[in-house]
This record gives sequence, structure tokens and C-alpha cells, in this order.
Amino acid sequence: MPAGELRYPSPVSSPPPSQATETPVVVGEDEAWVWAHIKAEARRDAELEPALASYLHSTILSHYSLERSLSFHLGNKLCSSTLPSTLLYDLFLNTFSSDPSLRAAAVADLHAARFRDPACVSFSHCLLNHKGFLACQAHRVAHKLWNQSRRPLALALHSRISDVFAVDIHPAAKIGKGIFFDHATGVVIGETAVVGNNVSILHHVKLGGTGKACGDRHPKIGDGVLIGAGATILGNVKIGAGAKIGAGSVVLIDVPPRTTAVWNLARLVGGKEKPSRHEECPGESMDHTTSLISECCYKRCNIVSFDDTPTSEAWKHSSLALQAKTPMASLVSLQNTGNSLSFSSHLKSSITVKHSHALKKKVKLCFSQNPTKLNPLCTYSASNSNSSTRTYRRQGVSTHRQTAKNRPNPRRLNTDNRKENDPSHENPTFPSVTVDLMKLCKEGKVNEALDYMGQGVLADYNVFDALLDACGDMNSLESSRRVNEFLRRSKFAGDVELNNKLINVYGRCASIRDARRVFDKMRERNMASFNFIINCYAVNGKGDDGLLLFEEMREDAFQPDSETFLAVFAACASVAAVQEGVKYFELMKNVYRIAPGIEHYLGVINVFGRAGYLNEALEFIENMPIEPTMEVWEAIRGFARIHGDIDLEDHVEELLVGLDPSMRSENEHQAPPRKKLSIINMIEEKNRVSDYRCMNPFKGEGNQKLKGLNGQMREAGYVPDTRYVLHDIDQEAKEQALQYHSERLAIAYGLISTPARTPLRIIKNLRICGDCHNAIKIMSKIVGRELIVRDNKRFHHFKDGKCSCNDYW
Repeated sequence: MPAGELRYPSPVSSPPPSQATETPVVVGEDEAWVWAHIKAEARRDAELEPALASYLHSTILSHYSLERSLSFHLGNKLCSSTLPSTLLYDLFLNTFSSDPSLRAAAVADLHAARFRDPACVSFSHCLLNHKGFLACQAHRVAHKLWNQSRRPLALALHSRISDVFAVDIHPAAKIGKGIFFDHATGVVIGETAVVGNNVSILHHVKLGGTGKACGDRHPKIGDGVLIGAGATILGNVKIGAGAKIGAGSVVLIDVPPRTTAVWNLARLVGGKEKPSRHEECPGESMDHTTSLISECCYKRCNIVSFDDTPTSEAWKHSSLALQAKTPMASLVSLQNTGNSLSFSSHLKSSITVKHSHALKKKVKLCFSQNPTKLNPLCTYSASNSNSSTRTYRRQGVSTHRQTAKNRPNPRRLNTDNRKENDPSHENPTFPSVTVDLMKLCKEGKVNEALDYMGQGVLADYNVFDALLDACGDMNSLESSRRVNEFLRRSKFAGDVELNNKLINVYGRCASIRDARRVFDKMRERNMASFNFIINCYAVNGKGDDGLLLFEEMREDAFQPDSETFLAVFAACASVAAVQEGVKYFELMKNVYRIAPGIEHYLGVINVFGRAGYLNEALEFIENMPIEPTMEVWEAIRGFARIHGDIDLEDHVEELLVGLDPSMRSENEHQAPPRKKLSIINMIEEKNRVSDYRCMNPFKGEGNQKLKGLNGQMREAGYVPDTRYVLHDIDQEAKEQALQYHSERLAIAYGLISTPARTPLRIIKNLRICGDCHNAIKIMSKIVGRELIVRDNKRFHHFKDGKCSCNDYW
């Protein structure tokens, strides 16, 4: 992608007309689209949080252009007794209005923060609250003043930026567009530094001089570079396009393009002669991992000098040294092999250079890492031995590479890593292990299969497909993330169908962020990709985001199909977007020439019915060109029952009986209820899924936690709604019965058995009652956690006293 190009082009909406007394400002398409979305987000936030309505009106809604809103906000942020807000507002507005490149850079920075930072929930949030974005825009104005020889004012503005935002960028420094300062605190950029386009810089990064040189003395950062937290780059060095700088690194050398530099003092991963290279643009992908771990392990493996220590003692000391100096959990155990010692690793590495050291003429250490084989990282042998040095691979590590998309089962862990010229009698033999991953998947032993894969068993396409199916059936987010990690490292990482299935699995696990991350990293997409992600937004109550993505898809020249519009109707229904639902139905028929099926009519009826527009739904049914089916009338009956329209429910009931007389006998002779009916809830913990049934409320610490929550909830204004208790008991007993609904038991146990601030995921087999819905909203605010509850209708994301369904389900 060209430097500075926006990844997500979107539909254009015209800004309000400029005042006649002012020079009109030419507004770009991206700027108009972003500003339209910022205002829409501000209106939504003002409705949801009236306490912020006045603030949002003064900073955003009262302005008719992005540069005016940004200038007003920066003026209020940076004003002081010597620099009043009115002066700063005029300064910022004149600068932004006269230079379209500054406005384009601000839009590119908004896109960068919105799509690179998972914590950035909206464009308006970035505009108002991201100090990295605000500091960067203020610096652009200071840089403009510096180039206009208004240097005293530029330095005064630079001082205020440093005081307010804790970001120190010299006014002379050149900054590209699409810049993302993550957290931004402690960032220092020197006078002659140059930062390219689409660069991501984390907190406490220093781009400084060495302290001796004069003139051009600061780093030059290429396009698409990612600089980790706490990194320091000193001197007039060049960081090539697409390079990575590891967190905490000190860089004093040039870094070639698409390479990674880590450590203190920084060295290139893979060695200076043949550094390993990556394909992605890290400044946009924000991928900090890659082969950094391998390099860190290599640098931290400090082997002790053995002197005259016997072999058994050498084994003991080296093992202790490795364990003490290497905090990486993926390093495996050492093996004592008489005169030689070896250990191997599953770490992905691109290092090919071999290093040898002699320690006091007694021990020879050899470090070797290979990009295609799992060679031992370290071996030693007595230097005075006549026998050849022996190297052994850890039992159970597979060394063969996949050569076909579908590899036959069973799979064998190849432990024979000897060269052809090695004497066979010198190498010990280990028992081979046969693992059938597909069989484990079919038996539901997903975690066991993943454990074997972690030990080196290779999975083919069919295994990944089966693993994703199993994770979707289990609704296990932890297992899904493990599968995603293995898939990302495999040769199937770019497979569209597997990534589509992964998006769907994340959506079923209520992890919208993970689903969107997979979607954004896909280099190739098809219509199913958009269908899955839009449907993911719909079922999780984020229909607005799904509709926004649909508009972006249309701008990217993708042709929606019938499945796409089903997902779009579901998104409209999740947020009661009736007008949008009707508009997209007409768009489907008249623009894309897609003949509606009964499922599309049901989708539109669902939009009307869930919003309570029952009369409009009936009118829509009357105008249908096809005869309404049983499913249509059953849907209307369900919505009439939900919204309390008894007359309509009775009328539809008669229509259904007329269509199917057998329904009358079914209604008259209902099957007797089960004697022991239990409502089941499941809560996913780190390593297991626990079941809770309302017929057996647990006691002990969980019970005390639930009682404590009930007291706090009443103080917060919770009043039990006993209408949802159908038993003929007194009021006090009804209130007590509500306390022991199974979802509350599951939440109480989750609060005492999981780390603080971690989200809880509850799966319920029945529809959540209105009282529990209100109670869990208050719980989420009290405990400060996101509580995700999936009932038989939809996902509910409770956070900060609100639910994603907006009390509409």
C-alpha cells in the first residue's frame, strides 16, 4: 500500500456549506466522510450520556468542519495565561484552513489511531481524548510556524505541547502522515529527525542525538516502521521502511528495510550479514512478535564456564543457568547425553549463522538456529575426546515440512535427525509417537490436540478446519485463540476460507475485537469475509459498526450477494434501524438486482418487529408479491407476544390454525413439563467450562459474594422486578428467588475465581429475564468488568452499567 494511503475508504457525505463571508475550504472525500462519522458518533454519545452533551456540542456538534472542531479543541487544551484560547484558536484555524496537506495528514492520523489501536472505539474518541493524536496535530502547526520563520511562537507552542501532553517534538522535526503515537507519554523527537508515513511509535521512545555531533544529528525513520515502547534511537542513523525496533532497544546503527533490531545495544535478528526479513508492514499491522523472541532467547542463554567440572556437574550448572537466565516459557528441557549436552526450541527463528566459543579449552559451545529445521540451539562436548560431537533432538519434535495441503493421517513425530554420514550406533533411539489429530478433533479433545501441536505435530488443512468447527461448537475463546496462533504460524495463514471460519468462531465466542483483527489482517477477502464480520457485529449488538463496514465494502467495489443482505438486515434489527432496513431492501432489489427470497422478507419483518413497528410489518406482509408462509406469521405472533399486543397475537393465532389445523390440537394438549427442569449456565474459565444450575445454588464464598453484590446493587438503585417470578409466593420469597437465577450464580463464581478486570463470558440456554438484565447492568458498573452473557436470542455485552442491546432484545 502506498505510504499514507488510507486502508478504509468510505462513502462521501457533503459537509455543511461555508459561510458567505469566509473563503471556502476545499474538503477532500476522506475528510468529509470522517467528519460526518465524528458528528454522528458525537450525537450518539450525547444521547447515551447526557452529562457529556454540552461538552460534545461545544467541541464537535456546534462546528461545521473538522478543522474548526480540531482548532477549538486544541486551543482549549493548550491555552495558558500567556497564550489565550482565542489566540490559539485563530492560529490553528488559519493554519489548517490554508494548508490542505495538514488536514489530509490529520485525517490519515485519525484513521491510523482508529484502526491500529483496539482501545480506540470511535473517531470522535480519538479526536477528543487521544493525546498522541492531539500532540501530533499541534506539532504540525508548530512546524509550519518554524518554516515560516515564526520561531519564537513555534517554540512557545512546543513548550505548551510538552507540558500538556508530555510529548516533546522539536518544531523543526519532520513528521509524515498516518502517524500513530500509542499512549504517547515520554516521546522525544529531536530537531533534525525525520519520520516517514504510516509509522507507529509507542510510549517513551527517544529519537535523539549522541550528544557530540552537530548539524544533522538525529534519526531518519522510513515509512511503515514500528518502534516498540522504551526504544532509543540515537544519532544520524537510518531505519529502513517496514523495519521493527524492539521494545527497550538502543539503536546506534542503520537498520535495513523489513528487518528487526532488538536488544541493548541493538542487533539485527538473523545477523548483520543476512538479517531475516518480514513481508508485512509493521507500522500498520502493529505486530510486535515475529522473531523477536528467538533473538531474545539467544541473547539470554548465558552458559556458565565449566572449568574442570565433571560432566554430571556441568549438566546441573548449565541447566540452572538456562533456567535462571531465560524467562521464555517455550524453551524446552536439557538432555544429558554423556559427553554432550543439547537443548532445542519450538521458537520460530530465521537465524542461520552459527557461533562457536571455547571456554577454558575444556568445553565447546555451538549455537545454531535454522529457519527451516528445529536444530539444537546449544551443544557441548569435551574438547579432549576423540569421539565426534553428538547432537540430539528433543523427543517428539517433528522436523519434516509439509509438502501438500492435505497430509494423510496418522502423523508421526519424527525424532530421527541424524545426518547420513553419522554412525548409527552413536545416536540413541527414542520411541516414536503416533498422533491422529483428526481423531482427537472428532472426539472433542481439542485442547489435547493443541497440546500435541505445541510439541511439534504438524497439522494439515483438514485438521485446522476441524479444530475451528470444534471451537465454534464449544464456544471456547481460549481454544479459539490457540488455534489462531497455530494457524498464523502455518503455511495456511493466508487461506481465505480458514480465516473466514475463524471470524465466525470469534463472533460466536462474543469476541468482536478478535474477529475484526483477523478480518483487518486478511490480505485477500471474498464476500463471505464481509458476510461473517457483519453478522458478527449483528449478533453482538453492534449493528451500527456492521452497517458502517457494509458501506465501506460498497466503496471498495465489492458486489454484495443475497447472504450479505441477510447479514445487513440482522444488523439493522439489532439496533432497531428501521429506515436503514427498508433502504437496503430497496437497494437490494433495484440496484443490485437480487430477487428477494422468503428469508429476505423475514429479515425485513424482523427489523420491523424487533423495533415494535407491528403495523408496518403487517403492511409490508400485505405488499409481499409471494404468499406469506407459516414462518412469517409465527414471527409476527412472536413479536406481538413480546410487545404485548394481545389482539394481534390472537388474530395471528387464528390465521396459523387456518393454515395448519393440527396447531389447534397442539395448543389444547400441551405436553406436561418436566419434573426437574434446570436452567443451565456455563462460564468459561482459563482451563475449563463450569456449569451452574438454578436447582442447586452453591454456598460458601460464592454465596457470600452474591449476597454482598445484592447489597451494593440496592445501594446503586436496583429494585427487584418480581413480575418475572411466576410462582404464587409472597413478595420476599419472590425477591429471594430472583437472586438465585443461574446467570447470577455463574457471575458470582466468576468474580471469585478469575483475575480482576478480566471479562466474564456466560452462556445461558434460555432467554435472560428482564430483572436479571437490569441487575447485570448494575453489576458491571460495580465490579468494573465487562460481563458478556449469551442467551438463546443474542449476545449481551454489559459494561459500565450499559448493555450493547440498549435494553432491546
